Amino acid sequence: KNDFSGRKPLKLDVALPVVHGTNCEDGTLQGYLETLRLPYAGCDVLASSVGMNKAVFKSVLKASGIPVLDCVKFSARDFVEYTKNILSRIDSAIGYPLIVKPVNLGSSVGISKVHSKEELKSAIDLAFSFADSVLVERAVLNLREINCAVLGDADECEASPCEEPFMTEEILSYGDKYLKSSNTKGMASLQRRLPAELSAEKTQEIQSLAVDAFRAIGCSGVVRV
Repeated sequence: KNDFSGRKPLKLDVALPVVHGTNCEDGTLQGYLETLRLPYAGCDVLASSVGMNKAVFKSVLKASGIPVLDCVKFSARDFVEYTKNILSRIDSAIGYPLIVKPVNLGSSVGISKVHSKEELKSAIDLAFSFADSVLVERAVLNLREINCAVLGDADECEASPCEEPFMTEEILSYGDKYLKSSNTKGMASLQRRLPAELSAEKTQEIQSLAVDAFRAIGCSGVVRV
């Protein structure tokens, strides 16, 4: 029908932001929609921006009493000026193995697991190729990644059953998420166990933490934690 061709005005009643990544789920698009006074589904500007920034999100969760890993966070400029000091701080405060992450990306882009000091600089350089700030945190050994969705808003929300995606590498990588199948289904093609094989107590603990994280930054709609 050429509705989006620009040949005629198109009236929108509501937006469903079925989009991903930078400028889409980090509050930028949400702010634009609010400027247009167009109702939209999902998280608002604040929840979206905080949820995308790992360092800020950690601080908010920690202030809310939710357990998070400590981290060392630094900018590209700081790293150029104080390389030795930052590397020394990482050695003493974090130790090995560790994880290096761009602060404000998703989908495991630019993330590396580092086992020794010799690997650290190249991992930091990789992360800086995607973002202006980087964080380093301790790597969790014998890691199991568990996903739990939360649906609702500030007044009422509930958690989904827990699922466990299968990893072929030491972390759930971009390749695991999107490149393991020749189709175009993205994470829908990722192999997983649903529900995850967890005790009833551990399932309840994860669901409770997911709801607490959802509420801590004021999420709405459906969120995968």
